[in-house]
Amino acid sequence: MRGRGLRVLAAVALAATLVSLAMVLVATGGCQVEAPVERASTEWLWLRQEQVTVSATGAAGAATGSGSTDGMVHGRVFAVYVDYTAGITETTDLTLTQASPSMTVLVLADNATDGWYYPTVQVHSTSGSTRAWYQSVLVADQIDIEVGESTSGTVATVTVYWGQ
Repeated sequence: MRGRGLRVLAAVALAATLVSLAMVLVATGGCQVEAPVERASTEWLWLRQEQVTVSATGAAGAATGSGSTDGMVHGRVFAVYVDYTAGITETTDLTLTQASPSMTVLVLADNATDGWYYPTVQVHSTSGSTRAWYQSVLVADQIDIEVGESTSGTVATVTVYWGQ
């Protein structure tokens, strides 16, 4: 009988707590829930991706072009995969940047070979001196992709993998 009485007492205490919580929520206008962030990217739990196909126009070896991610990148860039179109010249330069504040994420000079890249930046102390380790690049904007010294037409498909 004693165990049953304790269970009843615990149930009454829980019910009273829930009623108090409900009264607070009603009095304060309820819980404020942020609207979900719309993203153009494909999402896998914490890892997201943005894909951009970049084209260039101009003379062979001197063609230029640009593109940008459709969605905003708010987090760390963990990896970039560049899939060059067949026949692109070996002089192709590819640069990924964040527009504001201006920051270079990745530079590939004289390259036309598909590959994975893991951009990092050197860490600084609170006094501004550099430390001996690196971390992934932190971005809070769209990523712009510039192409130079390439062949006219579709140059590459660039996939940026990022997360928070």
